[in-house]
Amino acid sequence: MTELAHTLRKPKAALPVATVAGLGLGAMTAVTSAVVPIAGVGGLALGYLVLTSPEAALSLILLLRPFLDLAPEGLAVPGFTQVLDLSAGVALLLTGAAVLYVLSNRIDVLRIPLVAPFAALLTVATASLLASSDPGLTVASLVRLVGQLALYVLVFSVVRERSQVERLLVVLVASAVAPVLWGFGEILAGQAKYLHPALAGEITHPRLAGPFGEGLTLGSFLLVSLVLAVALFFESRRGQERLLYAGLLALFLVAFYFTLARGAWLAFALALLVLGIARYRILLLLAPAALLIVLLLVPGITERLAPALENPEETTVAGRFSRWEGALTVFRENPILGAGLGVGDLEAGALASGTPGAAHTDYLRVLADTGVLGLGAYLWLLGAAAVEALRAHRSLRTPRYRAIVIS
Repeated sequence: MTELAHTLRKPKAALPVATVAGLGLGAMTAVTSAVVPIAGVGGLALGYLVLTSPEAALSLILLLRPFLDLAPEGLAVPGFTQVLDLSAGVALLLTGAAVLYVLSNRIDVLRIPLVAPFAALLTVATASLLASSDPGLTVASLVRLVGQLALYVLVFSVVRERSQVERLLVVLVASAVAPVLWGFGEILAGQAKYLHPALAGEITHPRLAGPFGEGLTLGSFLLVSLVLAVALFFESRRGQERLLYAGLLALFLVAFYFTLARGAWLAFALALLVLGIARYRILLLLAPAALLIVLLLVPGITERLAPALENPEETTVAGRFSRWEGALTVFRENPILGAGLGVGDLEAGALASGTPGAAHTDYLRVLADTGVLGLGAYLWLLGAAAVEALRAHRSLRTPRYRAIVIS
């Protein structure tokens, strides 16, 4: 693995700097006396951890991030009707901690790949405030987007050695364990959600949603851990390690089915096809055979897929088309900057069904939220990410890491 041009240094005054920064960041994200101390302590802890043990901080953030969706929204922003939810508050704290880390280690952020297109997307998203009908929601969405950039910069800057890469991979796979167990716990406690009777057919079991509250969201979240676990299973050379990944794969696959997320199922099938063509030819034989067996033994899969293929106009597929049309309508009304980050997506759902809801496609969501300028920046970011992935794949000599790049 290549090294950064700069040398990462542990700050000598990490504790006092983190104390001041933590209290300051806490005050920024909390506006009532009841939560200022909590936010201040959280900012102090996160700032200190990022400065003194950034890898541990990254691991903690990746493991705990899914559970932020459980927290009620409660951080009010003066002048806005939309409260700043906890995930946005943590994103703000993370951004502040990342800035401290970058400054203390003199990192040239602009030389980090993908920062330029990400910054372009942020610029357009910020400009979309001019058209937003709900500035509070747009600000909260902007804060979360900045937090994602901060997390990426930290990962790129901190994870440089092979041992660090290996630990990060373990964390990425393990990050799905707690949400899956949470979802099964909800089922056992009788608090799980079910498909709408009109869509369920003969599927009578509950739908796994976990802390996200939606089966589709959990299914999409599981994709990263699932695909990585497949690659790491095949690349493992020790019996205990392979047994561990086999157990995790079994847990994730069962959970993946119970999400009843058709889009995520299709994405996983395509991922297996790519992995089979590029690296693991045995998957081209095992995956179809396993799919046939599962279709025969688990009728819920065919029950879930058949309506979308036979009568799409009577399923959620028709609703998706309607939401897509709504997103295009929002775009036509605000073609340059969109309706505001986080707002256009909900307005698309409102046009389609009368109630705010997601457009269920990232491209049309970005188009409705940030207009043609935002979509251009988003496509630039995706294209740059693909180029960087191909460049990394060609430059790596270790088959294990080439497989991980593919996955």
